[in-house]
Order: sequence, then structure tokens, then C-alpha cells
Amino acid sequence: MLREEPELDRVRDVTHTARWLSRAAEAGLAVRAFQSDRLDFDKALQEAQRLDALGLLADAVAQAQALESAVLKLHTSWRRLGGLQERLWLESGSSTPHLRELLTALQSLSGSTLRVSLGELAGGKRVRLQLVEESPEQLEAPPLP
Repeated sequence: MLREEPELDRVRDVTHTARWLSRAAEAGLAVRAFQSDRLDFDKALQEAQRLDALGLLADAVAQAQALESAVLKLHTSWRRLGGLQERLWLESGSSTPHLRELLTALQSLSGSTLRVSLGELAGGKRVRLQLVEESPEQLEAPPLP
């Protein structure tokens, strides 16, 4: 009997909406790309709610948060690997040709352009990323596609 009540459907809808709003707002606070004076995240949430797209927005914001976190980890690992590789290169010499060969192979991961194979599961594709460290004043928002 309760399942057929319109009030119960309304409560479910409100609960569902509140859950998506909470997820999007919580993730939105952690996304550095949203920390702009011009961005009104609350109004964007309202517009997404009006379009009944809160779920999509919450997923997009969560993916943005995950991507920023991955980039931070990538940057930290990239800098550390570069330092370690440089130290090993200075420590090694012509009497360590295999070590030098290994260090040369690491260039694809420690140089300013990273080249990583995605493996057979991704059709053998390779990803090439160029890392350029910039000061905060140089960062601009990317153009929308």
C-alpha cells in the first residue's frame, strides 16, 4: 500500500535530489578548478537541478576531483623519478652500461614529455603527456570544447 502513495514518491525524489546535491557540493569544494571568483557553483547546481541533471553534474565533479588528485600524484612521482634518475646517472659511469640503458629507458617517464603505453587492453595505444610547470599567475582556464 505504501508503495503506491504519491507522498512516498515525492519523499524518494526529494531524498534522491538531496543526495546528488550533497555529493556534487562536497566534491565541488575539493576541485581546485572551481576556486575562481567568477564561478558561482551554487547557481550551477540550481541550473543542473532545473535540468534534472544533478546526477550527471555530481559524476562530472567527482571525475574532476579524481583527475586533479591523479595529476597531483603524477606530478609528485614525476619530479621524484627525475631526481632519482639524475642521481643514478651521476653515480654511474661507463662501467655500468646496463644501468645506463635502464636510465635511458626511464627518460620516457621522467622527461618533460611522458610516453606511456596503455597496453593491449587499450588496443596498444600510447599516451603522450607534456608536463610544464607554471607559476599560479600563468594558469588560465582551458577553452571549452
